[in-house]
Amino acid sequence: VIQAALEKTADDPLALARRQSQLGEELRGASQEQVASMRGDEASLLQGVENMARSLQEATEGALGANPALAAQMGQAMQSIESTIQAMGARRGSSPSPYAQAEQTVGHLNRLALMAIASAEQAGQAQQQSGESAAEQLEQLAQEQGEVMNQTGQLMPMELGQQAMAQQMQDLAEGQESIASDLGDLAEQPGSADETLGDLEQMAQEAKALAEMMAEGRLAPETIRRQERLFHRLLDAGRSLEREELSEERESEQPGVFERGEIMPLTPDQLGALRYQLPAADQLQRLSPAVRQLVIQYFERLNGGGTEPGGSW
Repeated sequence: VIQAALEKTADDPLALARRQSQLGEELRGASQEQVASMRGDEASLLQGVENMARSLQEATEGALGANPALAAQMGQAMQSIESTIQAMGARRGSSPSPYAQAEQTVGHLNRLALMAIASAEQAGQAQQQSGESAAEQLEQLAQEQGEVMNQTGQLMPMELGQQAMAQQMQDLAEGQESIASDLGDLAEQPGSADETLGDLEQMAQEAKALAEMMAEGRLAPETIRRQERLFHRLLDAGRSLEREELSEERESEQPGVFERGEIMPLTPDQLGALRYQLPAADQLQRLSPAVRQLVIQYFERLNGGGTEPGGSW
């Protein structure tokens, strides 16, 4: 139960992160009135995280307190959304801007999803197997992609010298290139062409393109958005495949030898048939209501009690 609740908790912040990313894009270039009108949409995200925390607390019977890191991250996500709401109500030019604060909130929600996945894996009692499954590899790559994405986001506002920035970008490019290489290897494994995995080749190419951009020193908001989309695609593919791997497989069995017994015909009683049929409807209609009722009761006693009729009616 705890593992299922944690897996649900990993799905919800991903959906909220996508919605927050959409709202962040809408905030760019929006007028003060438009930003103010979007505060209700932002408040609904806060309500979503609060509902998620409450549901997880109930499903785990208070076990959320045993995972302080996850609880703390959930609190940070709520606080970040609240800060975004406050920034949306502040005067234009205030710091941080609603767009910048929304970007930070996306990061908090993404980290919450990663922590929930890690907690679900720890809570599970799946047996260790030699070699990782494709789902486990994808989840590992998603976590690596999340780390590269977060480091890239932290690097953007820094005012580093040209040489220091180039070194940081090279390190991140190498991490992104490693993800692209692992995705390519996974795509070539037997059975990896399943639709559940998504287009691994396409994801590998996207990771490689991002690595090349970073190696060239090109760091822009679009870079982080593309990293985030790749991160979500990896998580979706891994979790979808994991559900398929955990589903029960039906196996057919050969029937054994059985003894054929003698089949006896069913009796009228077993068939539910009446031994003594009621008079026809037109005959009953010719009787008075009182007599008709007596006749019906008489035949009911015959068919129910097995008494032979004593004469004609």
